[in-house]
Amino acid sequence: MINDVLSKLEQDYPGIRSGTPWASEAGAKRRCFWARRAADNALFTARSAAALRDRIDAGPPDWPGIR
Repeated sequence: MINDVLSKLEQDYPGIRSGTPWASEAGAKRRCFWARRAADNALFTARSAAALRDRIDAGPPDWPGIR
């Protein structure tokens, strides 16, 4: 299911590479979605695929790698 979501994201946004590493926060495991845009190397991160789409649509962060 996650792979389907990521495949759809990459189809909808050409030039975007995405993934979902596990992140640990105060002992609780949480999934964090990320996407990197090849054109300007901007990094986008979010807690859900829907939130990631919103961040990509909004434009790059002020500093790549900072959310």
